[in-house]
Parts: sequence; structure tokens; C-alpha cells
Amino acid sequence: MAGDFNSVLTALCQKLRLFQDIKTISVKQLEFIVAFDVERGSFEPWEKFFNSREKLMLKANGLEDKINHYRRDIGINDLTDAEIKEKLFPEHYQEYMRYSEEIAEIISGILANDRRAMDFMKVLLDKTGTKINRARVQKKAFNAYTQYESHPEAWFFDKKK
Repeated sequence: MAGDFNSVLTALCQKLRLFQDIKTISVKQLEFIVAFDVERGSFEPWEKFFNSREKLMLKANGLEDKINHYRRDIGINDLTDAEIKEKLFPEHYQEYMRYSEEIAEIISGILANDRRAMDFMKVLLDKTGTKINRARVQKKAFNAYTQYESHPEAWFFDKKK
């Protein structure tokens, strides 16, 4: 059972590293969106962050499936933490809980970064909407002052005559 459980711990360690990488990307996303300039900015870096984060999330999901498979094999998949503690060696349980708690803490940090990024995105959306409205007003003013009594839609040619 110790050998089987080491597979769980190894997969949890890999999952922890993946989530640390995801958190690093979420920090970069937050920094990017906080510093974003609506007038001159491009969202291309954001898309790169998003795509790399998505790849890491897919790997994390694969690891989660692997962890569940290992847990099923050693008979602890549907047990509570207290039941797992009774079934495992104390050193295995402590390491298992350490990984689980670190992963949960990292996920909380990622979610906090994402919430802050969404708040900044809402502000950017408002700024962008204001900019679009300003451009529409300027276009109407330009059209009003550049068309001297010209009504192209009112002219037609009667081809029957």
C-alpha cells in the first residue's frame, strides 16, 4: 500500500507545481489588466496568458483523474479525511494533507486574482464603451458638417424613359 500511495503523492506534487504555474500566470494576467491602456493597448498578451493557462488546466484535470484512479486502487477515494487518516500511515497522511492544503491555498489565490482582474475588466469595458460613444458622436458631427446639401439617397434615375 505504501508503494501505491507514493503514486498518489507523486501526482499531488505534480498537481501542486501545475497550480503554482497557473497562479504565476494569473498574477501576470492581473498585472497586465491593471496596467492596460485602452487608447493604445492590445489584448494579444492576455490571449497568450489565457492559452497557456488553459493548457496547464487541462494537464491538472488529467492529473486529478490519475489521482482519483490511484485513490480508488488503494481504497480511499470515497473516504473522509478522518477515515483516510485511520487507514494510512501517519507520515503519508501528513504529506497528503500538506499537498491538499497547499493546492487549496493556491486555488484560493488564483480565484482572488481572477476576481480582481474581472473588476478591472469591467472598468476597461466602461472606458471602451465611452470611447466608442465618443467616436460615434464625432462621426455624426463630421458627417453633418461635410455633406453640403447633398442627399445621394434621394436621387434616382428613371431607366424606363
